[in-house]
Amino acid sequence: MLLPVLLAGVSVSVPHPAPTQEGPLENPAVAAESALERRPVAIVYGDDAALCASLPRLCETWADAGGFALGAASAAEIAALRARGAEVVGFDAPRAEDELYLVHADGALELPTGARVLLTQGERALIAWPNAAREQGGADALAALSKGAHCGPLRIERRALPPVPEFRWRGLRGAEGVQLVAGADPRISALVAQLDKANMQAKDVALASNFTRRADQPGATTAQNQIAGWLTGFGFAPTLHTFSASYSKNVVAEIPGSVDPSKVVVLGAHYDSINLGGSALAAPGADDNASGSAALLEVARVLKSGGPYEHTLRFIWFSAEEFGLVGSAAAAALSKSSGEQVLGMLNMDMVAYRKAGDVRDCDFATNSTSATLTAFADATSALYVAGWASQYGVLTAGSSDHAAYNAEGFPSAFFFEDLVDFYAQIHTASDTNALSTTDWDLAQMIGRGVLATAATMAEPVDLQIAHTPLPDTNDGVGPYLASASITSQTAATVAGATLWHSSDDGQSWSGVAMSGAGASWSALVPSAGSPKTIRYWIEAQDSAGNTEVAPSGADLGAAYHSFFVGSKTQLYANGFEAGTDDGWTHGALSGTDDWQRGTPVGKAGDPSSAFAGTKVWANDLGANNFNGEYPANAHNWLRSPVVNCASASNVHLSLRRWLNVEDALFDQAEIWVNNAKVWTNPSSAGGSNHTNDSAWQSIHLDVSAQAAGVASTRVEFRLKSDGGLQMGGWTLDELRLERWDAAPPPGPPVFALAPSSAAAIGGQSIVASGTGMGGVTSVTVGGAPVAFAQGAGQVSFALPQQLALGNVLVQVATAAGTNAQPLSIVQTVPPALVAPATHATGQVLSLPVGAQPNGFAWLLFSSHSGATSIPGLVSLEIGNGNLLDLYALSQHALSAAGTWTFALPVPSGTGLAGQTAWLEALLFDPSTSTLDSTNAASVQLQ
Repeated sequence: MLLPVLLAGVSVSVPHPAPTQEGPLENPAVAAESALERRPVAIVYGDDAALCASLPRLCETWADAGGFALGAASAAEIAALRARGAEVVGFDAPRAEDELYLVHADGALELPTGARVLLTQGERALIAWPNAAREQGGADALAALSKGAHCGPLRIERRALPPVPEFRWRGLRGAEGVQLVAGADPRISALVAQLDKANMQAKDVALASNFTRRADQPGATTAQNQIAGWLTGFGFAPTLHTFSASYSKNVVAEIPGSVDPSKVVVLGAHYDSINLGGSALAAPGADDNASGSAALLEVARVLKSGGPYEHTLRFIWFSAEEFGLVGSAAAAALSKSSGEQVLGMLNMDMVAYRKAGDVRDCDFATNSTSATLTAFADATSALYVAGWASQYGVLTAGSSDHAAYNAEGFPSAFFFEDLVDFYAQIHTASDTNALSTTDWDLAQMIGRGVLATAATMAEPVDLQIAHTPLPDTNDGVGPYLASASITSQTAATVAGATLWHSSDDGQSWSGVAMSGAGASWSALVPSAGSPKTIRYWIEAQDSAGNTEVAPSGADLGAAYHSFFVGSKTQLYANGFEAGTDDGWTHGALSGTDDWQRGTPVGKAGDPSSAFAGTKVWANDLGANNFNGEYPANAHNWLRSPVVNCASASNVHLSLRRWLNVEDALFDQAEIWVNNAKVWTNPSSAGGSNHTNDSAWQSIHLDVSAQAAGVASTRVEFRLKSDGGLQMGGWTLDELRLERWDAAPPPGPPVFALAPSSAAAIGGQSIVASGTGMGGVTSVTVGGAPVAFAQGAGQVSFALPQQLALGNVLVQVATAAGTNAQPLSIVQTVPPALVAPATHATGQVLSLPVGAQPNGFAWLLFSSHSGATSIPGLVSLEIGNGNLLDLYALSQHALSAAGTWTFALPVPSGTGLAGQTAWLEALLFDPSTSTLDSTNAASVQLQ
């Protein structure tokens, strides 16, 4: 672990000169500064995790030092920070050639040549060290900054940390999804159980046996190769990431995702160690961080044995963490520059020490981490790990590789042995297996928590559902056919699927079993009238009991497909692309009006492009050195031109939204229609439920109560802010007001038959499809009613046996009328006997026959398969060759269509159940005076 500071609570005396501008910023000159001019500051937040997480949005934040942050703020931003409870301390501006380092400051601190102190805060000091002097001093001078303090310096980059997006799983924020699942996934539970502390301990001993793993020494390369060799043995193909010629390499291994490999879950631990006394001294680093590296090796081994996973799992053993997170910073920057979608980073650094008498628990750091990912990791670990216990707190004792990912805007979580009572003799020769790795049960618990969290994020693959969402339709009768390709990604088979649908905006859901074979599955969504939006989602099961849903998160209420039934008439539409504002106006009831129309640039969490075209309406587009955030203490509005809704009894507002706004306890984003509020952002008791869109959202609101019949309708967007946190605010595109009307009544059915001809023997499936084919009330064939199955725009039925060749009329009736089409009935060729595979005793057995018109048929029976010859007459396909084994059960003349159905009562209680009846129709063809016997069949009696 990188320790720029010693334990909190140690009394320290600093003999170096105090910086010239240390202390609260009360200089009168500050008040005259431009609201946009920023100066260096330290922002002290203490243990206020919510304030800590908000800092990148409140000011320019460079680094989270644990309990306080370093950055730059304007006079207005300083006022907002203080309003939120922060203490703000200023310091001298560093020079362009300076490198900044945060170090532990005590009486033993000796500044290297050319370095100077800019700030002291508690037991920490921020020093400025000119680049040329730093390079001349080398690695030993860098490490010497913390001699006697068991710490290493933390490099501070003077660049704004990006706000880290909220972590979401299956569409739900933080731990919400995990808290809603019915129970643990048995596949993940099985993996968690495989993680073995003995394997972890063995790898820890092997790594700590190196004299040192200091990143600029040969021992680090030895450890690097040890890790790569173990990974190869696990079945990985590890790669080495070179980020500096001065240090050993990062070791990287991956399990590629099989569904969406572009989404990456990163698991990390640094393998380098250090002795702050110098490079010639032993640095076994058993706890820091052979323990985390060994735990990560065991996690990788177990996860490799499982899978496949939807998303990619990437394991990285970082080098040069002890020199300022150098290896992890390079890896995180590479992911950022490559545009990778890193779902989150899970870091283990020191996991095997527990102070005597201390409670066994995992400590999560709340600074330089994602609160939502940490909550998810904690809840997931509790779901899967027996005896899981955890605590939260500010890490004041340094930093680790999670901070590098946090600095690039990726959510991260830090699993740690203890935020206060960690092993104090790290970075010395005393960090040995015997002294510092005292609790492998703790290490196993933490490792299992990381494994469960990573596997849940990566989503074990069982089934894959491919579905094209249903389009809007003007068919108000339905039903509506939903089809999906469902395939198993494991040895299990697809066992079934259910389509869930709702016509009341998700208040209640009904399930319909999908029918299918192989990968093709379908179901009918019933009509619910119109105008109506129908929501639906698909759930599939496999033979191993696994389930999958589409879209992801639908089973938790986080997502769904939908389609509209009815007709929409556009009353107003605007994509904001015109050369003028098209009658849109804006202003402020108080404070600053920052509404602008133009091209977004992606600041403050806003989009970098419009949803369609190039222009949007937004709060502060972020151009010309503006920060993209809405102003503090403002109440501003954007108002549409008048829209005539006088002809509409059902009015709906739709738009594309990208909104970033603080919890409504503090700031309110509202939509008003005709001076009535129709929507506002959510709030929570703690004020932490911010709305942070990370993609364009499709918004639909029923505003009939406010706009129906109103000839002078206006839509208005408002934003009200307090003096604290500011975000990106509203970004709007593609706004529409529509009149929704019921679908027109269907006309009489108009259809075609497929196939258009069928054999007279009957039984074939006939499909009548066309328009007006919803809500069919009856189907007749030749005037005789038949049973039918309603489909989407069609009905299907089994053709009854026909007694004449030629055309027969098929008539379909609905509430709107009837129509008929001819079906051509043709001779059954070749002759056929149709028999079921099984038949229950005590029931009549029906056996349709089709052959030459006006012929004759005998139904023969045998208890044996095989063949029997009647010399000079015919050879049969049943019997054992003995004529005494053949029985003539029935005989009958065939119809003009060559058809007849034998009806044979099969008695029960006679010992026939369990027997096989071998049947054959002996057919006489009058046109050739020949016998046909090529239609044997067998029936299993039950």
